[in-house]
Amino acid sequence: MATDNLQLSPPMRARLSCRLLLYGLLCLAAGLPGTAAAEESPLTGTWSYSGGEEQKQQRLDAIDEAIQHLPRLFRGIARKRLRRSALEPIRYTVRDHGETLTISLDDGPSRTTPVDGTPVTFEDAERGEPLVLTRTRQGNTVHSVGRVGEGTASSSFHFEGDRLDVEIALAAKQLPEPVRYTLSFRRESSP
Repeated sequence: MATDNLQLSPPMRARLSCRLLLYGLLCLAAGLPGTAAAEESPLTGTWSYSGGEEQKQQRLDAIDEAIQHLPRLFRGIARKRLRRSALEPIRYTVRDHGETLTISLDDGPSRTTPVDGTPVTFEDAERGEPLVLTRTRQGNTVHSVGRVGEGTASSSFHFEGDRLDVEIALAAKQLPEPVRYTLSFRRESSP
């Protein structure tokens, strides 16, 4: 079919012109620098550990303090389990989708939840038990609580510019008080 001889009525030409103009404006807006970035959340990005050896040692000290009440015979086992549970991620990747948030640690699975406190259940691959995860947001702070079996891990993510501080608390019925420590991260990139 040859388009050279295509004859359009004036109303059809006007509609086609409007559609082409609208399409052109959309393409132009999509290509302008800063249009998507202006709406991007300050939480979104990849965050790399920056806390240094001092924070790593504080984490280990918090674990040792938490197990002091246990009989000496059980301290080694408890220390080993808590060190495995007391995460020390190298990198967080965060995607803020507005009403939901996706967070992944290192190369682990990405977990997306609403930020209104609605619990979401995931399969914990390491333990073979369900992980129930809830998240809430207050400004640039995200509170996350994960429950597996009888243990609870709470994390408060405080985002400020290119800095992220994560306050972590691990609780279990065998511990008189939660293991508490803080890890710091710097923004590596924004998507």
